[in-house]
Amino acid sequence: MKWKLALPTLSLSLLIAGCQATAPTATSDSSSGKTAKAECGFYQTDQPEYELTQLAKQYVTNSVRSTPNGSYDPQFRNKNYFKPVIENTFKFSLDTQKQNLYNELQKDDIFELDNQPYVYSGYEMVKIVTSTCQVFWYERGNFASITLENVKRADGRELSLNDYKFILGEKNLKPFHIPPAKIEHDKFKNTIKITGLYDNSMMFRAWGSTKTGKLNDSNVQLYADVKFLENWAHLEHAYDEDANQRDLVKIDKDANCSNKYLGCQLTETVGIEIPISYLKTKPNGFELKVSGKQERILKIASYQIKQILDAVKSLE
Repeated sequence: MKWKLALPTLSLSLLIAGCQATAPTATSDSSSGKTAKAECGFYQTDQPEYELTQLAKQYVTNSVRSTPNGSYDPQFRNKNYFKPVIENTFKFSLDTQKQNLYNELQKDDIFELDNQPYVYSGYEMVKIVTSTCQVFWYERGNFASITLENVKRADGRELSLNDYKFILGEKNLKPFHIPPAKIEHDKFKNTIKITGLYDNSMMFRAWGSTKTGKLNDSNVQLYADVKFLENWAHLEHAYDEDANQRDLVKIDKDANCSNKYLGCQLTETVGIEIPISYLKTKPNGFELKVSGKQERILKIASYQIKQILDAVKSLE
């Protein structure tokens, strides 16, 4: 079903002022005489109905816009304009629009669903149509998790892969094929260095000897950039989800104070020693807690575990 826009009649001055009272209405190519909901094509697709989460409704303009164009939404301060998408269900259309800024900032985001890795590369606006046939634009951001956390199924079911395709855009969602870890041999130092994929501010590393062709020990290191705002955490400890304490070493610190609104973003880079034997018991991923004056939970993805285990297999 292809939706078309039927814009309400408004004066030019009113449009410029950004005081439009209602959102535009979608219509279908059919003139069946059915209800308005069917007439705009809302029930002519097999797509489930969705609604904004409570937090997304509260801050609706963070994820929903009146127009896909420009950095400023003319309806930003018009709360009544967004009532239809707050109060009603909606569906995603196939109409999308990218902007120059979006293309510059677009990145690949790897995430997992049912322990299978996928790569998402969206960052676009997609037209959505409410059950009252009104049109809005939903932001598909850089990160799948942020895009998904603003939407839920109206029937209360958990989101499935098909839902992900509707919300994120099927063309933006592909299976992720895990690349091999990088293995470097240094003949001058007689060392082997193994480096996994850096994703979600983390990666696995391991070291070995070219003389023995083996790892230096039975551990790998989780290299993690842990971020805080304003106050340093002074991280000292690490614990896995089975209450095992893991050795933590401090590697580096960095402060970025370029954003005057958010304050300083502080990064503490640490290395956490993880036994290879432990990783083998966690094929579906696991969590670590790092702590000092503050705490953070680190979620290690299953594909990162598989990548490093495949790399060290012949060196154990």
